[in-house]
Amino acid sequence: MIRTISDQSYLQPYNFNFNQVRDSLGVPLIENGWAILRADSSGGIWGFSNRIRDDKPYHSKKEVKLRNLVLLKEIDSYECIPDSLNHKVIYEFDFSNRTWNCIYVKEKSNAILPAKGKKILLKQADSIINRWGLNRLSGSSK
Repeated sequence: MIRTISDQSYLQPYNFNFNQVRDSLGVPLIENGWAILRADSSGGIWGFSNRIRDDKPYHSKKEVKLRNLVLLKEIDSYECIPDSLNHKVIYEFDFSNRTWNCIYVKEKSNAILPAKGKKILLKQADSIINRWGLNRLSGSSK
């Protein structure tokens, strides 16, 4: 049975207290001020529940994927919307084999369908968000 956000116990082992493990692996942390936006037996999403959208780049969300309450993956999205284009860098860390999958997406801000992303290297993903003034290893800003 899948439960909804009303039962956040599924995410308890992977909340802010798990940031120490994330930090040791180079995985982005759950940001201060974030709330659980969705939670069920398959995982959940953390993000800002009331962030006003502007043109400042930011770490937009963290998604955790669970199977039988075991952490499989974490997916972190970073966004920059300097004009009519929405630029995203998506980091996916696989805990079972400790590998990264990174994707760069550029789409029109008002697009109805999401654009297909381009697979990039971890080093390239870091370089892009560093140019935005963000850092995967130290939270929202450098």
